[in-house]
Amino acid sequence: MVTATARTGQARRRMTAPRPINPLVRAVLGSPLHPILSHKLLLITLRGRRTGRLHTLPVGYAQAGNTLYVLVGDYQTKTWWRNLQGGAPLQLRLRGRTMPATGSLLRWESDAEALVTALGHYVALFPAVRRTLHITGRPDAPDPEALRTAAREVIMVRIRLAGEDPTVGSVACDHG
Repeated sequence: MVTATARTGQARRRMTAPRPINPLVRAVLGSPLHPILSHKLLLITLRGRRTGRLHTLPVGYAQAGNTLYVLVGDYQTKTWWRNLQGGAPLQLRLRGRTMPATGSLLRWESDAEALVTALGHYVALFPAVRRTLHITGRPDAPDPEALRTAAREVIMVRIRLAGEDPTVGSVACDHG
């Protein structure tokens, strides 16, 4: 089980945007104005396991090939990520295109090395997260031990894109 300290609790709160801004971000990401935000943000749509309702929310992402990584900010109070336990189909709005994907959780207890790698990709794109999670080291090379220590206190989502390269074409997705 992941535990929180006072330091990490404050860090998680600083990593999340205020909820009232989410509708505005969703509107921009779903519009022709998406390039303003879509280089670091995407819309993720997932089905609730208990309710069956679809939930769409904006999240920050780091991409490595056909894999995207999302750091779950304030994971102890947010619940959307729990729908991905064991893997689940997703729909993404990524750089103006809607496409299917599969999401799964990366947790220290079960995926330590994959989590460290994912966190490394994420902090390379979002350097402010390094400060929040107290990851030291050079800007281009975080301290490996600090990265491992931070990975013990976070949960990330690994998203595998289905089909083609998202920069080439659009793939339809039916959540039916």
